[in-house]
Amino acid sequence: RLTGKKSAKTGNKPGVTRGKQWLTLSNGMMLLDTPGILWPKFEDPQVGLKLAFCGSNSGRDVDKCEKTGLVPVAVDGSVAFEQAQRILVCRKLYAQQMTESSFIDRTIIDSQYRTGDYHTAYYGEIIAVYEK
Repeated sequence: RLTGKKSAKTGNKPGVTRGKQWLTLSNGMMLLDTPGILWPKFEDPQVGLKLAFCGSNSGRDVDKCEKTGLVPVAVDGSVAFEQAQRILVCRKLYAQQMTESSFIDRTIIDSQYRTGDYHTAYYGEIIAVYEK
């Protein structure tokens, strides 16, 4: 109990948190509890557009670097983009193939996986952080 009292509903499955909620911790620090993902803030809106393009187009269909101007660089045996302000190097710990029956929000299937081309979800550990 970070706040010293029961403040937010929790659970061991996705979807328990339905919306953003601010919690005040016992030391006065504010914590933002979000449903699954807290989107990064981009100082340059073009960075967000480039990453959105990369996330919504398959590398099998288009050369993402050519389309966006992002420059790949080797970092600790992996690939990052030269334009990145912060790079997280991760070690894969677990992988699981996504299946249609596992989706809690069924609308994602129609909007993102119409062809049934499900991805593999990975869980990892951050082993290094580099900042410019």
